[in-house]
Amino acid sequence: MIKDGITIRAYLLSCGEATTDLAFNQLKRYGLDVILLDGKESMQDKYKRFIKEAKKRKNEKALKIDADVIVNENIKFVDTSNLTQFKVYNFYTNSVTYNGVTCYHPRVINTIYNYLDNLNWVRPETSAIRLSETKGKSSDIIVGLHGFFQNKDDIDRVEITRKFRKHPFDKQFIEGILKI
Repeated sequence: MIKDGITIRAYLLSCGEATTDLAFNQLKRYGLDVILLDGKESMQDKYKRFIKEAKKRKNEKALKIDADVIVNENIKFVDTSNLTQFKVYNFYTNSVTYNGVTCYHPRVINTIYNYLDNLNWVRPETSAIRLSETKGKSSDIIVGLHGFFQNKDDIDRVEITRKFRKHPFDKQFIEGILKI
């Protein structure tokens, strides 16, 4: 996708989520070229790989999307001016949150690349957004669904991660949905 004269490329980060193919196809449907970063590796290593891959494409903006996010048409209208997080309807919390979709301007990718070894590896992307040099911001645009259509193994993995990070996880709601 080209916006404001600059190519935006989607990077889909997957650790085997049940929705990887659906997420990939939905991004293509909305006109994005997609690079799939899959494989079993830590979140930290996956984030480092994303930044290194995005840095190779010097004049492109990078839209980082987790593979458990199914985007909607609002993805075509995202603000790409700097480093911006977007909202999703989050299945794991049964609420609207900032999670799983972030757009990176090339100059921000270069800045983060220079700080890769200094980021907080419990939450690498949040740490990068909070760097004073990146001037990260948030958008109120809801760009998709986060966490829907996952299998039990995916949900168990997310529960462990969310508890480790002290993030909300509405287990009763999720178990009710899984029974449907």
